[in-house]
Amino acid sequence: MILRTAIRDCLLLHWAIPAQQLPALPPPLRYEGHLVDREKHVLVAALLFHQAGFRLAALPMLRLSYPQFCLAPAILDGQGRPAFYFRRVLLPAWLAPAAKLVASPPVTTARLEFPSPSKDLEAETWQWKVGWGGEELRVTAAVAPPKPTPLFPSWQAEVDYFLTRRRGYYQTSRGFRYLETCLPPVEAWPLRAELEGEALLTRQLPLAQGENSGPWPALHSAMLLPCIPLEFERSLAPSIQFARRVPQPAPSRRSMLPSSRQRSG
Repeated sequence: MILRTAIRDCLLLHWAIPAQQLPALPPPLRYEGHLVDREKHVLVAALLFHQAGFRLAALPMLRLSYPQFCLAPAILDGQGRPAFYFRRVLLPAWLAPAAKLVASPPVTTARLEFPSPSKDLEAETWQWKVGWGGEELRVTAAVAPPKPTPLFPSWQAEVDYFLTRRRGYYQTSRGFRYLETCLPPVEAWPLRAELEGEALLTRQLPLAQGENSGPWPALHSAMLLPCIPLEFERSLAPSIQFARRVPQPAPSRRSMLPSSRQRSG
């Protein structure tokens, strides 16, 4: 089944979480780790975006547009391909029945209020709100120069890390499925972000308590991808044996946006 859409104003948040604090994955999936101070860390991503013109390739006139929230750790599948493991997808209540029918993801309804930064360039900051399970996550962000991090040698390396993960696995009542995407090169804006209400993240992805663990780690980095034209195929996961159950455990605003020369590079 071929699906097409455009991901608009995608806020991408990254956390580096010690691997031992994350719940076990169903084999043969495994976390992709990065050594930081001799400890294995896994990048966990939150994606907050607008689906624009979501449609079946066979029915191009029937289109849907809506906000969406996903929380997904970076993994490798049985063939060593980079992917994301989508634990849960938050959607508006009116869309949940159709989403379960078309893609069968682990859908939960939520209240989602997302801005459109690419259409509001002069704003000092933008704010995203996610209400779910009695908790509310608020993210306030603004464009800022990228900062070096222990996980990536450069800003572009972090952008590429996201864009090369073209497969997303998720569990359904009928077994595991994956989405195979075709991601073109796109521009990305580095952001400075502040969060309130991390309890929502803790409920989405409970972390095992360890010697140095807290409720939720500090944000590793943030970026905005203004537009991602996307085509993907939903498929059963063939010839892969999964476990039956998953264990639970100050410049001007415009001057800071990437120039056309930077985008082409």
